[in-house]
Amino acid sequence: MQRRTPPAPATWTQAAALAALAALVLVLFSPRALAPPPGARAHPVIVLDPGHGGIDGGTHLDGRILEKDLTLQLAQAMAPLLEASGFRVVLTRTADYALAPGDDDASVRRDLEERLRIAREARAAALVSLHVNAARDSRQRGPIVFYQIGDEPGRRLARAIQDRLNAVFPPAARNEALPADFFLLARAGRPAVLVEFAFLTNPADRAILLRPQGRGLLAAAAVQGLVGGLAELGIRAHGVPGRR
Repeated sequence: MQRRTPPAPATWTQAAALAALAALVLVLFSPRALAPPPGARAHPVIVLDPGHGGIDGGTHLDGRILEKDLTLQLAQAMAPLLEASGFRVVLTRTADYALAPGDDDASVRRDLEERLRIAREARAAALVSLHVNAARDSRQRGPIVFYQIGDEPGRRLARAIQDRLNAVFPPAARNEALPADFFLLARAGRPAVLVEFAFLTNPADRAILLRPQGRGLLAAAAVQGLVGGLAELGIRAHGVPGRR
């Protein structure tokens, strides 16, 4: 029977390598290492921006039905759905008020800059500005989602939301997402879209906008498109947080 040579004792270099490997395993499998990286926050923030507010009523019908009221109601319907999907939600306004005083062109710009500041300080993953459309031709109807010209993430997000919103409307009322050059979108610094949910000047669209059930359908469709579009961009939520 052949005599086996006992193994040589481990050298200092080998011992150090084994210790380093053990430390690496501990780091890799620690709870901190398994958490989402800082760039992929567990609960990404979505800023919902109900258009207009205060002295700025937006588009209206006979001064009775105001865009500013409808956009706030739509934002309030979307927020809990986004939270249930794991996102944190920040609204640029939570009641009927302007974000900057005054009614001149300078105050309009300050109002928009305040909305951008809110998105920036919230470190928002996306900014979604909510609006209601109007046209001289009352036959025009359906949703239109705008994105900034040249903004590829914005375009993909807009198309995802547009597809979901279109499903709420009959084929003749469906539209395509469109490029635009809007102050808010151009300066957002993050994926941003402007959603025109429907035409207040169209009787069929107006019926959807004025019914809580109709607004609920629009809100649910917009959230489905938003969550799906964000996932395409690699922005996903984990767990269920709350609203700020």
